[in-house]
Amino acid sequence: MKKGISAVLATVLIVVITVAIIGLAYAWSVDLFGTVSDSTDDQIGGQLDMMEKRIQIVTAGCENGIISFTIKSTGTEDILASELSAYVNSQQVTDVIFDNLGAGNTSLQYETSDFVSVGDEDILEVDAPAGIVEKTVMC
Repeated sequence: MKKGISAVLATVLIVVITVAIIGLAYAWSVDLFGTVSDSTDDQIGGQLDMMEKRIQIVTAGCENGIISFTIKSTGTEDILASELSAYVNSQQVTDVIFDNLGAGNTSLQYETSDFVSVGDEDILEVDAPAGIVEKTVMC
């Protein structure tokens, strides 16, 4: 007569081990997908906030090699000065120091003489979190 565990005990052990493995896999996958879902929600929220930081160039003109322009907030979120930058003919200007721009219809006026081509068309671009807006001015 051979000694060993009975068939019933072996079946019970296999079922218990299988249930334990399934439980571990379930706990791991719930944690993994929960983390991915939270991260995705944060990223989408950040992108939506950025899209609410829109601007518009209201006026832009040039006189004596100096471009004057007014920008207006058209979004629902405040825009920090550090989130704005200006370019003339695709080169970043350094003589414009932006102020914080409140949400809604806040307008601010600025001037720059960096990279202006007198006698030519110049392209003024203002970069905000929601994207770049541009205006062509003749100097």
